[in-house]
Amino acid sequence: MLIIISLCLISCERRSRPKDTLTFDDYIDMAQNSLREGDMDKAIDYYNRALIIKPKDAATQYTLGEIYYREWSDSLEASQRKQLHHLFNNPQESQPKENMKELQKYGLKTEYEGLAYSHFKEAIEYDPANWRARLFIAGSYMTNKQYQEAIKEYKKVIELNPEYISVYGSLGRAYLGAGSYDLAVESLNKAIQLDPNNDYDYYSLGMAYRNLNKGDKVYDVMMKLKAMKSPYYDELRLGIFQ
Repeated sequence: MLIIISLCLISCERRSRPKDTLTFDDYIDMAQNSLREGDMDKAIDYYNRALIIKPKDAATQYTLGEIYYREWSDSLEASQRKQLHHLFNNPQESQPKENMKELQKYGLKTEYEGLAYSHFKEAIEYDPANWRARLFIAGSYMTNKQYQEAIKEYKKVIELNPEYISVYGSLGRAYLGAGSYDLAVESLNKAIQLDPNNDYDYYSLGMAYRNLNKGDKVYDVMMKLKAMKSPYYDELRLGIFQ
């Protein structure tokens, strides 16, 4: 009980002190308290203030990048739901194409994706071994169809943490997007060897075989997906004729 009271007193003291007298550690503590309280705006503010004092602190750059990305991702999901709800209640309206600008009307925090990317890049600059930050950056490259850049980052992740299984499938899909189908097959087979229950990797492998005109291989993958009762079975079956 005394410990809890002491921690509360320390927190209150820090919040009552003039901001220009607070240290880096003060701001980090205040940011972490705000996270525990669920106040993301305050947490972001305190982490940014901490970075003014120590802009080269890789861990804080990464943490802030994570927060911005999570907030962007949550707002994307929420804005998509709101858009669908609006269209359901207004069937007379023509259905717009889903894009970031359109979703901004429903609360998408578009700028947060760019801020997340910026902080992840800073984290890597000051800590090149931060493979998690590289994963986020690679994902951003994939979203923007910058496949060669994504390939470089995914390969670096493998170099830093070869035990991270999911990256092999991601690398395969980056090769698939770049049109390097043989390399996609190689990486996706590696992914499936490590995780034989990942139906999305099987689907991606089937698409790579389709682009290589290997119909027998596509059929084998389709039968595997069917046996797994995967929804990707129908997607691959329809994808063959596109």
